[in-house]
Amino acid sequence: MDYLFYCRDAEGTQALRDEHMAAHLTHIESVLEHLVLAGPCPGANPGDPTQGSLLIFRAASEAEAVALFKADPYFAAGVWETWEVLPFKGVAGELLGGKTW
Repeated sequence: MDYLFYCRDAEGTQALRDEHMAAHLTHIESVLEHLVLAGPCPGANPGDPTQGSLLIFRAASEAEAVALFKADPYFAAGVWETWEVLPFKGVAGELLGGKTW
């Protein structure tokens, strides 16, 4: 099952995000076999702070997906002020090669 995590950065944490970027990327590399998709939600204009992140984990259970997510250095550092996890099923789009029906 896939689990979508939508995370909103805490205000004023761009420096904290930058400080922990290398450790965050190391974590992402360590869980690649569980990642369907991951990336930042940039600001609308160049130079704007990052607004958050979107991660989709493939895991046997929501608990496993949450454990993978909470192991991220960004989580421990408090970069994300809020986060939500939802079951997710991709059915159409370029990344899926079209449609699944």
